[in-house]
Amino acid sequence: MQAVYAFDVPRGDLSSVVVSIARCAGVPIAFPAGLVAGHMAGPIQGRHTVDAAMSEALAGTGFEVLPTPGGSFTIRQVKASTALQPLW
Repeated sequence: MQAVYAFDVPRGDLSSVVVSIARCAGVPIAFPAGLVAGHMAGPIQGRHTVDAAMSEALAGTGFEVLPTPGGSFTIRQVKASTALQPLW
């Protein structure tokens, strides 16, 4: 079961929001700075797990957060779907 944290993160650039979530929870969240540049997120308010807070922060950005075996998290771009193409 994941721990729940009280987040009070104002709206801001995605990089700052992610750093605030990481600091509040005391967990590392890795991401290339250039990947998230130009994206906004937040506010993130209330009691959430890190996964839930990050999912909220990343909603609509085309990014996802993945837990690592060591207890940290990594942000990556969502891979394009390999779903079947429609037949015309």
